[in-house]
Amino acid sequence: MAAVACGCRPHQSSIDESLLANENIFAPPEIRDELLLVSCYFQPYEVGGGVAVANLPFWDKLSLDGGAVGRHERPVPGEKWGIPSGMVQRWRENGLRVAVGSGDDWAEVVADLQEQGAKAIPGTTAFYRLAGQVVDFPLLRTGPRTVFIFRGGAAPRGSEWPAGQMFFRVGCRPLGEQVENGPCFISLVPVLVDADQPLHYPGLDIPNAPAKQELVIEDLLLEGTLPPNSFFCIAPTDTNGSISHCGKALLTAGEEPVAVQWIVLLAPQMATGKQIKEQIETSKRLSP
Repeated sequence: MAAVACGCRPHQSSIDESLLANENIFAPPEIRDELLLVSCYFQPYEVGGGVAVANLPFWDKLSLDGGAVGRHERPVPGEKWGIPSGMVQRWRENGLRVAVGSGDDWAEVVADLQEQGAKAIPGTTAFYRLAGQVVDFPLLRTGPRTVFIFRGGAAPRGSEWPAGQMFFRVGCRPLGEQVENGPCFISLVPVLVDADQPLHYPGLDIPNAPAKQELVIEDLLLEGTLPPNSFFCIAPTDTNGSISHCGKALLTAGEEPVAVQWIVLLAPQMATGKQIKEQIETSKRLSP
């Protein structure tokens, strides 16, 4: 399988690049107070295949912009809040529902999922040391299959996917000059890594390691500007239909009928070095 480059467009930030953390974030005393740490929290939930997760009540509270319109000014001149509707429609055509929630919506989403018997998979927090860095969050492993990709009114295109590990590749960076609780530009694209290839983790260079063979599903590139204290919610749709679409390949496991589904919550966050150290000290004081 040939490696395919992601077509994410570069995005500008007016924040001083020298303030973005590029040092050992796991040694908090060494972090300068003024440094900006960008992170993203990845929380998947697993639920049975018979649950219509794309139709649960919490979706009525979510939107394309997390309710930012009317509550916040534009993030920066020329930018708009949220995800372009065309991108959301492309995901829906390909068996994936995505929306943005505000921080207040998180508990309701989790409560609805738990009522359906969903269980939380251990979450992951990734820190972005460099502007423009991307991080791969692992999804389910998939066997070889034919996946159909839909493009508007055009006939679906079949693509042969080998066995491999699915990921969401997420880029996250600040926008504007507001460091504390400011807006964030986020890009997300599904990636399939060949099962026969060793995994490569950003920031870990392995001498003489073979090139990673991957397929970047650029048709499903998602980009948007998230307001402060907001998150993505992603779920598969039409999981028991006859068409093998991207939603099934990315977020379900088992043959017909589907046995397991994943719902993913992604929350970008920003904090200064000073805030991180204060959080760590608070955590120490509250620990038994």
